[in-house]
Amino acid sequence: MVKFCVLSTSTSGSNAGQHFIIRFIERMILLKRRKILPALILVGSIALGSISLSSFAAQSNLQVVSGGWSENEGYFVNYAPNLKSNSVVSSSNSTPVHYGRTESRERGSVLERRVIADTKWLGVYHYSRARFENIFTGTPYADSGRVYGTSYTTAYSDWRDSTGEIAKTYYGID
Repeated sequence: MVKFCVLSTSTSGSNAGQHFIIRFIERMILLKRRKILPALILVGSIALGSISLSSFAAQSNLQVVSGGWSENEGYFVNYAPNLKSNSVVSSSNSTPVHYGRTESRERGSVLERRVIADTKWLGVYHYSRARFENIFTGTPYADSGRVYGTSYTTAYSDWRDSTGEIAKTYYGID
């Protein structure tokens, strides 16, 4: 297991966000060892104080409104300017936590996989989605559709032989 030691240069007195990021990266490294370099770069940046995610969001008045995971490109987040005060997102102090992954099983001589999307967004009505997409055309297969809920959602694609396809997950609000 990979362990990190981070010295916080933040003067805010709270490093809960950094602790979460470190735990998240440890989990990612265990699942995808080939992503160790980007994870180490991110942790190093946080340790040096060159990236402060909470201050970035506060300074630029951006909010997370959607995101996801791709097995070939990793995690992504889409930001939007602060929404009106009656918005579900702006009325919540919660930050979404999204985790995408695949599971495999053998069925005869065929290796089948499915995609799983887990999202925790406390107090916010949101969706999670899991599917395979064709590598070249982006055509979706075994799409779970949007699975809606408040605070926690999990979406499962169908099992399939996913040769020529990549696993992708999504989350967001309407």
